[in-house]
Amino acid sequence: MSWQALNWATRQRVGRASAKHVLMVLANYADENGSCFPSQAQLALDTEMSERAVRDQLDFLECRGAFNRQASRQGNRRGRNRYHPFPARAGMRTWASR
Repeated sequence: MSWQALNWATRQRVGRASAKHVLMVLANYADENGSCFPSQAQLALDTEMSERAVRDQLDFLECRGAFNRQASRQGNRRGRNRYHPFPARAGMRTWASR
């Protein structure tokens, strides 16, 4: 866990409590560079939301500029997304620019 990422996520104003909750959980998984790759199923377990609700919140946060997603492949299947902090946009600052 990166305490800097958690601190950053706490200070963000995203406009939705459910999106903030997902952002906090993502920050809890962040490595020292602020990126993480929890599965949507794991995020659903951690947030006690459905996977669909988690996907909706991730889409919302990505559009707000909280992070960008990098999709991965495992053979012919989609793998886990990696979430990276994104440059300041929509009033948000990256984990590194605290």
